[in-house]
Amino acid sequence: MINTLIFLSLISFFLNFKENIKLLDDKINYFLIFFFITALINLYFSQYPDNSYQRVLKILLLIFFVIEFRRLFQIISFTDFTLIIKSWSLIFLIIVADIIFEINFGFNTIGNFTTLEGRISSFFGDELVAGAFIYSFGLIFISYLITIKTNHTVIAILISGMIIVSFLIWERSNFIRFFSIASIFYFIILKINLIQKFLILLTLLLSIFTVLNLNEEYKYRYVDQIRSLYKNNGIVDFFKSSKYGAHQNAAYQIFIKHPIFGVGIKNFRIESNNEEYENKKFSETAYRQSTHPHQIHLEILSETGLFGYFAFLIFITSTIIFSIKSYLYSRNYFQLSSILYVASSLYPILPSGSFYSTFSGGLFWFNFALMVSFIRIKNLNWKIRFFTID
Repeated sequence: MINTLIFLSLISFFLNFKENIKLLDDKINYFLIFFFITALINLYFSQYPDNSYQRVLKILLLIFFVIEFRRLFQIISFTDFTLIIKSWSLIFLIIVADIIFEINFGFNTIGNFTTLEGRISSFFGDELVAGAFIYSFGLIFISYLITIKTNHTVIAILISGMIIVSFLIWERSNFIRFFSIASIFYFIILKINLIQKFLILLTLLLSIFTVLNLNEEYKYRYVDQIRSLYKNNGIVDFFKSSKYGAHQNAAYQIFIKHPIFGVGIKNFRIESNNEEYENKKFSETAYRQSTHPHQIHLEILSETGLFGYFAFLIFITSTIIFSIKSYLYSRNYFQLSSILYVASSLYPILPSGSFYSTFSGGLFWFNFALMVSFIRIKNLNWKIRFFTID
């Protein structure tokens, strides 16, 4: 479905080619084109170009998607945008309700379940990405509630509830990311007094603390395993005994061997299997091969080298800076939610999905498109007035 949406945006782009050409004279689109050109250059130096060109082509399609998203955003009516946001919110609520159902009964409303104890699959089946979904769309849903003048105390309670659900899903990295951005959003946006904010936050923390003390499995995953990192050589020992450590060590070695241009986009999955990256200091080194190293910075460094990494940093930091400037002008909470998502996707150390994959990449580029679409451009006056906090 994600790939179908991207393909349809390509068709729409060319059906409205004249309008899109006019929009190309725009600083955000310059950065998008710059990013694609650097991917093309990296393709030339790829160790396995037949494997890389597919992903480079997909980057081009994603750029078309972002440009078309921005074009549609300029011409969309107030009524249509409201309808879209309502649709997103309804889908989000259905999935969250299904997740809560599965947390309580061990299977979801259509019978899906996972054999991994404590993990939640919801409608995603074998893909354990329910936490990533809440992390990606949670603040967008909250932003919609603010636009319909929902009481801010109620919104604060709902944010706390979503944080708890994210915690119970058992995806630690996505929980940490969502907790951090939800907390920032909570303190910046909500108009309730400071005492209320801290009381609600204290209730949230007490709820999590209670679960940790009453459930040994959650305590082991969230407390004992994390506490072990703070022991002498704890972080080193953890990485040396985990598959994540084996993946990331292989990525690091690949980067050291190919520091300028890496091995090419989508090629970690091939290169990591080479015997030269075997490291007996890592107990899971036999399982070092994977589709990606589960850490966005190491993924980009190993596959595109310093050239691609610095190109990515220029691209992403510049667009975030422009978006922050736009937010400070309009105080648009939809834009703030997407800024927080995009920025938190770049947290170092924490494991992550692949930047170039369909699901993880699709969620990232959707939020990125929403973030840059609110940058001050023509015909956004009604949106600025509508989404600005009173």
